[in-house]
Amino acid sequence: METTPDLYAYFLTGRGGSLQGGLGTAISSFTNRLYGREISGEFEKLALLEQVQIVQRDLNSLYSENLRVIANSYGAYILLHSLINQDIQLPGVLLLSPVSGPATGDGRYFRPPGTKALKDAINNQQLGTEHTGRIVTGEEDWQSPPSDCRRLGAAMGIECLVLDDVGHRVPASYVHQELFSLFKVK
Repeated sequence: METTPDLYAYFLTGRGGSLQGGLGTAISSFTNRLYGREISGEFEKLALLEQVQIVQRDLNSLYSENLRVIANSYGAYILLHSLINQDIQLPGVLLLSPVSGPATGDGRYFRPPGTKALKDAINNQQLGTEHTGRIVTGEEDWQSPPSDCRRLGAAMGIECLVLDDVGHRVPASYVHQELFSLFKVK
């Protein structure tokens, strides 16, 4: 695939994800300028506030109409916290199975730090509503329930696509299709 030289990407992986493999490789097929943070190693060990401040600095330094932001799972959670009360409107954003609060399913319970602050920001429209992009989740995703994603999409002014018979991992064919839409030249 030919890359789009004037568009570039900022990618926040899910926990344990890589900028150089998996989804990072797919994104790199659309741009030769990929920036981002891996939710692993030293970055993962930081407190949520420190992670958020780093992502805010990254977004402010990279921001332009050519920026495309992709965030997966817990990476989306950090991105959402980074958008609270910030004067930044993302010209192209793709959230894949975004964690947006506590979740229960498959006999498990997950409650990330800062859930009340993010819930309040969603309810009070404090994430910005002029973004362009999409949220994609599966109808069977217990970590990123469709109802939460629809509420998040409404709060951000972006569409939420719910895939039938899909859990937390969005199939590569859908990811590729969404990346193609995100990077197409208008």
